[in-house]
Amino acid sequence: MSFKKRVIPALIASAMVMAAPAAHAVKFTGVFIFGDSVSDAGYYRPGVAAAIGAAAAASGSRFTTNPGPVWSELVAQYYGGNPAPSNAGGGIYAQGGAQIVGNAPTSGPTGPRLGPGGTQRPSATQISEYLAKTNGIADPNALYGVFFGANDYFSQVDRLLSGSVSQADFQAQLPGVIQSVAALEVAQIARLQAAGARYILAFNVPDLSETLAGAGNALTPVAAAYSAGFNTSFYVGLKSANIPVDINAMFKDVRANAAAFGFTNSTGTACNIAVLPNNSSLLCSPATLVSPNAPQTYIFADQVHPTTGLHAIIADFVKSLIDGPNTYSTMTEVPLSSRAAHIRTLDEGLQAGQTAEVGKIVAFAAGDGGKYDISINDLSPQSWWLGGCHHACFRHADCRCGCRYIDRRHEPRLGGKIQSGRNRALLVCVG
Repeated sequence: MSFKKRVIPALIASAMVMAAPAAHAVKFTGVFIFGDSVSDAGYYRPGVAAAIGAAAAASGSRFTTNPGPVWSELVAQYYGGNPAPSNAGGGIYAQGGAQIVGNAPTSGPTGPRLGPGGTQRPSATQISEYLAKTNGIADPNALYGVFFGANDYFSQVDRLLSGSVSQADFQAQLPGVIQSVAALEVAQIARLQAAGARYILAFNVPDLSETLAGAGNALTPVAAAYSAGFNTSFYVGLKSANIPVDINAMFKDVRANAAAFGFTNSTGTACNIAVLPNNSSLLCSPATLVSPNAPQTYIFADQVHPTTGLHAIIADFVKSLIDGPNTYSTMTEVPLSSRAAHIRTLDEGLQAGQTAEVGKIVAFAAGDGGKYDISINDLSPQSWWLGGCHHACFRHADCRCGCRYIDRRHEPRLGGKIQSGRNRALLVCVG
């Protein structure tokens, strides 16, 4: 009995073309932000409307170059939350002037920090307002943000400048104040976590000595010491933070590389603060800008607050901290699953070729399909595996993969049969 050996060469040329997956936002069930004026989405709008009219207040009432949005609005919109202030039914509880603990001064050397009609709402009050609406339960699939700290420093400066504390006592008490306010903010974040929150953006404070209000004066070293001390104490205590946001490092990077970020002015204010109450950008509008493009070319709206352009950078920075790790974590799934589908289609072609008549050319087309899902819960993106390919994507995408296999069997001189072939896999993904 005789038989002929079939020898299959190891060299099979194949080409695969893959379109890059489209990136989309991780899905949250809500976005809730607690903080001060940097995150305030218009909490003072009712009071501003009473003072200057509803029409003028409608597109402004933020501490920035109105009508441009602040970072909290941009992030809430991006992740499907309600970007309105909490007193208008939204998820932004932040209020200008709010402190981690205690009441913001309504007058004093650093000026009133509450807007028209405002009430005292420190961090504990804001979080209590949210929890009161949810029966004390924080949605575990929502995104939260906690961004306080600067106003607690300004309150200490008020005490010094008003003469209620001596320079010596101020210097002696400052380290204890820093540790106290940082610990109290950590406690409020822990309170959210105990109520069920899992995804919390925990912001440190920017270097207040590098703001226009903090730079170039006798208190500049104090502002720098407060910022550094607060950030150290805050992150030492914040051992279980989900998403720490080093806004201090981001701000320093922007200041040091202003031109690379599109800014041409880092020493002036985009708003003409001389004509604004309390030199504040709360009532800043296109009519009070120093130039039409100032919201995008200046870093500061007033002596402390970011412009629309800087708020967009803050929002992008926050989004990168959430989307970036999730995108990266699923990248390895793309080539692994695509390779597995590719190998299966090659195997089918090889098996079909072995049964073909010697000397004949066999054309073979194969498709591989299935569905592969990664849950969007726990900050994992959703993935679909359709038509023989795997495409990691955020939310939805449709991927189709086809394999074309052409096989020809040859009769070699030594009596064995050699199978050769060419395979091409085409992958097209539409996000």
